[in-house]
Formats: sequence, C-alpha cells, structure tokens
Amino acid sequence: MLTLLSIAFLLLIAYSLGAALRSLRVGPVREEYLRVVRAVRWWMVPLAVAGLVVVVAVYTVLIAFGPAWMAWGWWSTLGGEGNVNLGQTGNEGLFWSVTGWLIPVGFALAVPLLARQEEMLFRHGTENSTALQTLTRSFVFGLVHLVAGIPIAAALGLTVLGLVWAGMYRLAFHGPRMPALVAAPAVNWGEYESISDTRERLAWLGQRLAGLDAEVAALQERNRSRAEWEADWEKARERATDVAAAAHSVSNWCVIGLLLVLLAFA
Repeated sequence: MLTLLSIAFLLLIAYSLGAALRSLRVGPVREEYLRVVRAVRWWMVPLAVAGLVVVVAVYTVLIAFGPAWMAWGWWSTLGGEGNVNLGQTGNEGLFWSVTGWLIPVGFALAVPLLARQEEMLFRHGTENSTALQTLTRSFVFGLVHLVAGIPIAAALGLTVLGLVWAGMYRLAFHGPRMPALVAAPAVNWGEYESISDTRERLAWLGQRLAGLDAEVAALQERNRSRAEWEADWEKARERATDVAAAAHSVSNWCVIGLLLVLLAFA
C-alpha cells in the first residue's frame, strides 16, 4: 500500500513539474522566469551554502536534543527520502531509478518559477514589516514545506533561509520615497481687514488668488508624481522579489546539484 502511495505521489509531482514547465510558453510567466534567472549573481552560491549549513546544523540539533517527532515527515513515512519534490525513495527498480533522476532535473528547471511564487507569497510587499512580522512569515514559510514531506526539524531549520531571503528582499528594495503633498497657505484675513482702501483690498486678494493658483498647480503636479511613485514602488517590489527568488533558486540548485552528484557516483 505504501509503495502504491509513493508511486502515486511521484507521478503527481512529475505531472505538476511538467505543468509548471509548460506554463513557460505563456509570455508573462516566461518573462518572470527569465527575470529571476537574470537576477542570479555569483555571490549567491556561497550565501546559499552558508545558509544550508546553518539549516543542517539546526536540523541536527533538533533531531539530537528535541522530541522524537521532530524527525517525522509524511514522505519518509511512505518510504521516501528527504523531500518528495526530489523524487528519492531508496527503492530499487527501473521506475524508481527513472523518477529518481527525472524529477530532480525537472525540479531544477522549474525552480526559478516555483521560487518566485513562494517569494511573492512570503516576501513581496514586506519592505516595511517589523522584525516580529518578518520572523513570523519566515517561520510559516518553513512550516509550509511540511507539505513537501520534509521532517519537522528541517521545516523549522528553513526559517533561517526565510530570514536570509527576507533580508535580501529588503536590501534589493530601493524605491523612491513618497513626496510631501503641497498644502495651500493659510490666508491672513486680519491683514485683509487692516486694509481700508477698496482697491488695495482687491489687489491684495488678487495676489493671494494668484498664489493659490500656483499652489493648486503644484499640488496637481505632485499628485501626478504620487501616481508615478506608486508605479515605481511596485516595480521596486518586483525587482526585490526577483532578487530574493534568485537567491532562493540558487539554494535549491545547490541541493539538487549535490543530489545529482551523489546519484551519479552511487
């Protein structure tokens, strides 16, 4: 029964990865994918390695000193190994060998798209989040990966990577600041009352009205700037999301690359 469930889940993962890759035929989806790939930088590799080392350290400590249920993951309960998205079971046979190679390769190809979806969910729009909000989101980010079948200890360890990518999102976010809106100046009616001559009063009012017209024009210009500011702010969010997704992708590629090397020499 467990073997049949493992086969069913692996086929589901293979189908889902295929659907994700087929979605790249859609222009906007492909553009998002390519933006993430273009955002990758060499320094993301050592950063990813360092982050993964910390995750492994947290996992090891929780397994060694935490309760027994820290090692539980539904995928290992079905006889799998690690993350269901990597397609590893340790079983022998043609089916297991094929899925053990094809699923990681498919996952590697789909990573920029999948990573960006996660960053849109957990990091996009968090440029002004408090430390507690950032920690909470990162904690939830780790727990969500329980769906992929990883052990509870590993999910808690992923909180660290969530914090790293949240920090990268903020560093990449360099948007313009909200311009100060112009307020119309107050009219000094006491000064008006002190003017006795009617012509001088009319001249005084004309000067004030001209000043108000200039302020209204400036206010309208600032309002246009605010609309532009909102568009620039959203662009900055998208750019920061792409950078965080790029780092997220590199981290996954490091794991997948190590797995493929181990499979090649197994």
